[in-house]
Amino acid sequence: MGNTGPYRLGYLTAALLYLLIGNRLALAALSWSVFVILNILAQSGVLPIAGFASRVFGVVLNGNIPSIVLAGLTIGMLVQQHQARKSQLLKWLLLTGILAVIGGFILRNWFIISKIYGTPSWAMLCNGISILLFALVYYYTDILGKIKWAWFLTLPAGTR
Repeated sequence: MGNTGPYRLGYLTAALLYLLIGNRLALAALSWSVFVILNILAQSGVLPIAGFASRVFGVVLNGNIPSIVLAGLTIGMLVQQHQARKSQLLKWLLLTGILAVIGGFILRNWFIISKIYGTPSWAMLCNGISILLFALVYYYTDILGKIKWAWFLTLPAGTR
């Protein structure tokens, strides 16, 4: 099953931050940005993580996994707070997704795109692509009302 410890610590970090900031979208976006910056600093060698700090807090201080989880938290809050204004929400999703993809390609100039190394370019590209795909599904299902394509998702597990 692999080493899921780092991912759990990333989720724990995001959960603790959520408990601290509550349902404040601006603070969630700021937290996401802070962890992207931490990831950039760690990957560029400006923020050396070694010894005990590396073993215990390395995943958090590296910023990659928390930044990905916090991107999801930020988008979740965005959806929650703008669900009544569907067209406005779609615009925010598209803008955020496009900016994340652009950010990933800009960061590609300094960092390779690598999940293994946990680079900020990889995180931003994955976030951007995920947000844009979510926006597409949201548009198709919630705005156009096309839901028949998802019939297989409503079946109980193991029935087909």
